[in-house]
Amino acid sequence: MATPNAQIALSQVNDELGVSPTSTAINMGATAVRALAGIPSGAIAMSDLQQKTNEYTYTYLLVAGGGAGGENQGGGGGAGGYISASITAAPGIPYTVTVGGGGSPGTGFSGPGGNGGAGAFGNIPATGGGGGASDGNPRSGKPGGSGGGGRQGSGGGSGISGQGNNGAQGNDANGGGGGGANTAAIPGGQSQGGAGKTFPGDTIGYAGGGGGGHSNSNATQGGGAGGVTSAQSGISNRGGGGGGERQWNGSGQGGSGRVVVVYPGTAQKGTGGTESIIGSTRAHTFNSSGTWTS
Repeated sequence: MATPNAQIALSQVNDELGVSPTSTAINMGATAVRALAGIPSGAIAMSDLQQKTNEYTYTYLLVAGGGAGGENQGGGGGAGGYISASITAAPGIPYTVTVGGGGSPGTGFSGPGGNGGAGAFGNIPATGGGGGASDGNPRSGKPGGSGGGGRQGSGGGSGISGQGNNGAQGNDANGGGGGGANTAAIPGGQSQGGAGKTFPGDTIGYAGGGGGGHSNSNATQGGGAGGVTSAQSGISNRGGGGGGERQWNGSGQGGSGRVVVVYPGTAQKGTGGTESIIGSTRAHTFNSSGTWTS
């Protein structure tokens, strides 16, 4: 809430700055006061502090862990749930950040790929990607943020609206691709995983679905490609699904998740994560769980 557009008291300035008690004396040359007034140097009058707010807007990206692929005409793992939005808040508000791990490949050719770990930004949750199907029952892909691909002839898992998309059904002797954040996996063809999304804040592609077990399977934006005798894992901290394998030498592990917070300007406003300057913005990147304070 902004200070009044009229005569103001020092207590109202302290209230906007989050200083308690509000009766505390104010140093007009303090960094926080100058930032509120928008005057980096020189004298500051009380009128310079009228109709000012300490709030700012930041954009966050939340990607959960991707699901692992399956074996023996196995399906690709689904991408971890992808959520991005903007928040306007005052400084000093803490948010717990949870970064989900990638799903583990199933044990033996009958074990399906494991689902990815859930992620969270404060009270906003994202669901891990669904594991890809293997030879054991059920042969359909698991549901998740994006669904895992099904084994030969079986359906893909369902994705969650607003987080991801469905995995594909397996065809012939091949597994279906896992769903991605941007598109569902398409049945048939080369069992390619669904497309992920590029986060504008860091221009990195996230949450691509894993390719199904196929000789020419492919994947993009963090997902792992499937294969006949081997499969790729999802890229760490990109939330992509692991590739499925047509035989049984080991499917791909899901990629772990990530949380990114970006705001305009290069000056530090919040704290937490690994900080970097990207163009005219400042980014805070979490590759493991922690705390973001606005």
